[in-house]
Amino acid sequence: MEVLDMADARVRRPMVLLALVAGGLVVAGAAAWAYWSAPATVGSAGRSTAATINAGVAPAALKNSASVVTVSWSAVTLSNGTPVDGYRIKRYDSGTLAAQTLTTGCTGTQTTLTCTELSVPQGSWRYSVIPVLGTNWVGAESGLSNTVNLSGPAITLAQSYYRGPFPATATGTLSGFGANEAISYKLDGTTTLTGTPTVVGATGTAPVNGLTLPAMTQGTHTITVTGVNGSVASTTIIVDSVAPTVSATLSQNPNGAGYITTSPVQVTLSATDAVSGVAAIRYTTDGTDPSVSGTASTCTGPFSVASTVTVRYFATDAAGNASAVASRSVPIDATPPGSTVTLSSAVNAVQSGTNVYYRGSTAGSFTLTTTVSDSNSGPASGRTSALAGTTAGWAHTPSTVSTPAGGPYVSSAFSWTAGTTSTPTETVAAADVAGNTTATTLTYTSDSTPPAGGSISYTSGYLTSPSVPVTWVAGSDSGSGVAASSGLLQRAAAPMTAGVCGAYGVFSTIATPSTSPYADTTVASNTCYQYRYRISDALGNQATYSSAQVAKSPRYYTCAAAALDDTAIEYYKLNDPAGATSAADSSGFNRTGTFVGALTADPAGACSAGVTLDGATGYVTTPLQQNNPMPYAEEAWFRTTSTRGGLITGYAQNQTGSSTLYDRTVFLTNDGRISFQTATNVLIGIGYDTYLTTTARYNDGSWHHVIATQSSAGMALYLDGTLFQSNTEGGSYVTNGYWRMGYMGDLSAKTNGPASSFFAGQLSNVAFYNKLLTATQVMDHYIAGVVSSAGAVTAPAGSPAAAIQSLNRFINKPPPPPPGHGPPPPRRGAPAGAEPPPAGSPAAAIQSLNRTRPTTTPSLTPSPAPFATTTSQKAANTAPRQSLNSAPQPSTTQPDPAPATTQRQETTTPAAPQKPPVTAIPATATPSAPQQAQAPPAPTPAPPSAPVHDDNRQDDQPSRPALTIL
Repeated sequence: MEVLDMADARVRRPMVLLALVAGGLVVAGAAAWAYWSAPATVGSAGRSTAATINAGVAPAALKNSASVVTVSWSAVTLSNGTPVDGYRIKRYDSGTLAAQTLTTGCTGTQTTLTCTELSVPQGSWRYSVIPVLGTNWVGAESGLSNTVNLSGPAITLAQSYYRGPFPATATGTLSGFGANEAISYKLDGTTTLTGTPTVVGATGTAPVNGLTLPAMTQGTHTITVTGVNGSVASTTIIVDSVAPTVSATLSQNPNGAGYITTSPVQVTLSATDAVSGVAAIRYTTDGTDPSVSGTASTCTGPFSVASTVTVRYFATDAAGNASAVASRSVPIDATPPGSTVTLSSAVNAVQSGTNVYYRGSTAGSFTLTTTVSDSNSGPASGRTSALAGTTAGWAHTPSTVSTPAGGPYVSSAFSWTAGTTSTPTETVAAADVAGNTTATTLTYTSDSTPPAGGSISYTSGYLTSPSVPVTWVAGSDSGSGVAASSGLLQRAAAPMTAGVCGAYGVFSTIATPSTSPYADTTVASNTCYQYRYRISDALGNQATYSSAQVAKSPRYYTCAAAALDDTAIEYYKLNDPAGATSAADSSGFNRTGTFVGALTADPAGACSAGVTLDGATGYVTTPLQQNNPMPYAEEAWFRTTSTRGGLITGYAQNQTGSSTLYDRTVFLTNDGRISFQTATNVLIGIGYDTYLTTTARYNDGSWHHVIATQSSAGMALYLDGTLFQSNTEGGSYVTNGYWRMGYMGDLSAKTNGPASSFFAGQLSNVAFYNKLLTATQVMDHYIAGVVSSAGAVTAPAGSPAAAIQSLNRFINKPPPPPPGHGPPPPRRGAPAGAEPPPAGSPAAAIQSLNRTRPTTTPSLTPSPAPFATTTSQKAANTAPRQSLNSAPQPSTTQPDPAPATTQRQETTTPAAPQKPPVTAIPATATPSAPQQAQAPPAPTPAPPSAPVHDDNRQDDQPSRPALTIL
């Protein structure tokens, strides 16, 4: 507000108040922040000026006591420095800022810079100041003061309960007193107490650092604090030196055995205290002292336990008194015991889980042993009941067994009579001390049936090694089950001769294996085996699984073993590498042979060896010159598809090249048959061929085995292990010579002579022996080739007997003599002049094998042979044979790559007087020096006109009947 000053003291003008709207003069009700006056002009009586009231300054509020607040502030002036007339005070709620009604002491306009409000209600307050000028002019309200909290005087002690000993010191805080008010303390209003502080602070608060409490009676007491300004505060304390009482109760009581058999159990802990009240109950369930244990818990209500425990507990009251630690056992066993029921003293009974299998076909019995396990109350007993279900044939007396202590508990006997088939059930109860039980129900089932569905299998046929792998399936058993450990592998053996099994012995156990397969490595050679597997169920019902298979253990597993064991004098596997010129001798005598001409190694042949001959130039020679080997055997494996025949093995005078003197030949005919021929000396210097020729053909591209043997008792020819044919011809013509393979001279003039003398095909494992090989040995050699040829050789189908070929022999049947000739001379073995046996009789068949020949005058054409026969002799072969009186001459003839076929020349001269027949001198049986001819006995005259008959002529063949040797 502005004040008008009179410029002219002589003239006073009245004050004019204007409300200046545009200039900012505000008049609101009875208050205004500014005023002004009109200015004076020249010649006028005065002038005017304008001023504003400054805003008030925020005051400071100070609590003097619980209901007295002093407010102070700074002076405020007008904008021109003129002091205001006074100040108005306002109070606000500090939380809501709502204006409050002032009590006495600060109402109206205050002309000083402080005022004290009395009887201020409790609460939190803030104050402001408004400057005023005159009646209506006011300045802006100041900001709010600090907050003043007014409350009643109070004393708060750190603890309200005291249990002694006394005197005791109490601590706490004072609040709500007047600023810097002096105070004093009393107990129960009469007893002055000593304590600090004695004066509170400027804020009316102070900590109670030490208030000494004297001995007091049990119960409640009052402590009063009085201020000099009239502030009074008090609080109560309770003296309690008696501990509370505590107890525990269970939701279920133990049974007569002392156990609770249901779980969980509720445990309720309770305590009472008549003075300060119960503060807490602490407990443990692990047996430790709850007053010190770190596992103690504070009880907040009933709690559950599921197993046997001991609860230990105690209570404290508010004064800190603690009861003694108490305990309560909670014996819980709500778990049934473990139970195992097993058979004991069982006869003809076994158990499988809850099934008891009994052999109803025979009587038997057993007891039941009950093993009880219980970790709580412990085992008590085992009880059997009466049998249920179908019980025919059964007997049992129920029993409860409680000894020995802790078990196991053995029941009374269960028994049945023979022929029982019923299926009863039995329930066994196992009990613990608490009375919990566990029931086990067993079913008794008759089982008199052995396992079924099994089988046995093993190698059928010849073994390739001395081991028989046997496999089996034990089968199954729907009753008591297969007892794997009861398995018995049994074997029966029979001697094997030439691949044929003899009578079997009894089966005997060779192993008790539990798992298949099993290798039987205890086999003996030349033995047949059959196997069976016997297996029982758990009750001993036994099943036997057998097989018709026959495992044959040969005498040899390799061709080499056979040849060496039978002492071959020369043995050529013919497994030499490609390009070799020498044929290794595996006999042990180092008689290395020689490859001649075109040939190829064939390692996949019989006995895993072989050489291929081209049928034109290829053959094999041997180095050992022998003197009329007798007895002897020649052996070879061969394979061919040739239709031109060729030599397999033979004996020739010359070591190499083409030899005109040869016999002991084994060759292939054009149509694939095998022929074994030898030259015999019926008369001195005269030879002819005796032969055995198969009916079957062997040029089928498969490997075949041939052995030819001869001794003084006769000849024999074996094909694929089986005797084809034999005779009684014990002689041979060529004495000194060498064994050869594949070629040795012209064979075309032979009976059934082939178109080619060279063999086209494969040869393998050729061996020569200065001994006979029996039929059994022959079969053993053949089997050795079968089992060692890695599938290259196939054994004959069916049994060995079925594989034996028919023994049809082709023997000469002399035609009627030509006109003018008499009957033929008597055959060997018949007296001169004797009548021949009837045609077709066995005697005639045997005699026909000793074929004799009448002689004729040979051709006058010079012979290419080293010597010529006499004119009274007729050559049986294309080239004349060496005389028995002649020493053997080593051949110097080189191999002929393509020998020309020598046409057999035969001339027949008119009948002439015949020389008397001479008894033939057979060759020696041992390979020694050439034997000189012995003087023949006196000749028996032959009929003058004996017919001419050549055994080597193929046109004679149709006239020979076949004789089957049975």
